[in-house]
Amino acid sequence: MAIRQLLQHYPRVSRGILLALLILGCIANFVLFPRVAGIAYVNFYTKAGVVASLGILALELSWKNIEKNPGITSRDPLVYLSSTLQLIGLPLVAMGVHLDRKFNATRVSPLDLLFTLPFILLMLLGMVIWLVSIAPAQYFVNYVCHAPSNLINQSSARVYARQWEGWYLEFRTQKAGDPLPKEQPETWWDASMQGQSTKLTSAYSAVVLTALAWMLG
Repeated sequence: MAIRQLLQHYPRVSRGILLALLILGCIANFVLFPRVAGIAYVNFYTKAGVVASLGILALELSWKNIEKNPGITSRDPLVYLSSTLQLIGLPLVAMGVHLDRKFNATRVSPLDLLFTLPFILLMLLGMVIWLVSIAPAQYFVNYVCHAPSNLINQSSARVYARQWEGWYLEFRTQKAGDPLPKEQPETWWDASMQGQSTKLTSAYSAVVLTALAWMLG
């Protein structure tokens, strides 16, 4: 049976298998990392995980708005894995298109091509390392750090704010769907933090991992 058919006909079983693979990935990294890399996996991940969380925000170079791919912080293992592959795959697709000769009006400089190859290799290496040693544990970190975003998105309130006279901050709380304040509505902005799940989860996980790395010394 094809993987797509398996996912369609047995979604719970498929998610269970993927969750088990994520757990096995964490266990394998925990056991093998000291032998292969000479460093405890927890120490590696607390440092690399911070870079990964911040790197997700940096990938907006291709995505423009990382919230277009909210699945990278999903608690559904199927959505998480597929969204992670899409997240790292899009920059590679974009890079491949730029290297295609038919899209270049002028001849590509051999030096530019030579100096670009290490960049592409580093991208590929970084993505492989991400998938193998970071993505499994990141799922469980995101599972915890996604909680504030869930709470915020489930709220029916909106907080609108504006700043005037250069320093005075004014804010109002309204229910979702209500219009902006009538007084000069163009000066108000939505400060509710809703619809920012990926950024909020990534920032929270970066803080958590930084604190954990500090405690581990």
